[in-house]
Amino acid sequence: MRFSLHKNFYLTGSNIVFGFVTSLFVEWLLYSMFIVAILWLVACVVEYFQLLKWSKLISIDRQIEKILSLGDYQPVTYTMKNDTTQDLYCEIIDEMPYQLQIRDAIWKGIVVKNSTEIRQLPIRPSTRGEYIFDGVHLFFHRKVMP
Repeated sequence: MRFSLHKNFYLTGSNIVFGFVTSLFVEWLLYSMFIVAILWLVACVVEYFQLLKWSKLISIDRQIEKILSLGDYQPVTYTMKNDTTQDLYCEIIDEMPYQLQIRDAIWKGIVVKNSTEIRQLPIRPSTRGEYIFDGVHLFFHRKVMP
């Protein structure tokens, strides 16, 4: 499983850099920025180890028919499994074949703790050819975050 960083990580990091630049003009700000930077670093390390633990408890699987019928609606079934002890806000992004012209996030919502969520997306192939489905990505964070 590959991890990516939330946008708040970059926002907080840039604010810390701005605080250090500002501390060139305000002497007392330097010491408080050291404390903030150390706390931010500790929070990042704790979050990283928690993500490593959660990567074994969260999974997603996609099921689709092996052969698609031209012009008929067929479901793509996504099964999300959350074995953690917290509700998670999840977003599914699937790399669909370019023939389907689906580019947006497929589903956004909350997956309850210790549960399995099943979602379906109907697709309708309209052109002949081979449909290659690439990766399916599950982005998640705790429900309490914005």
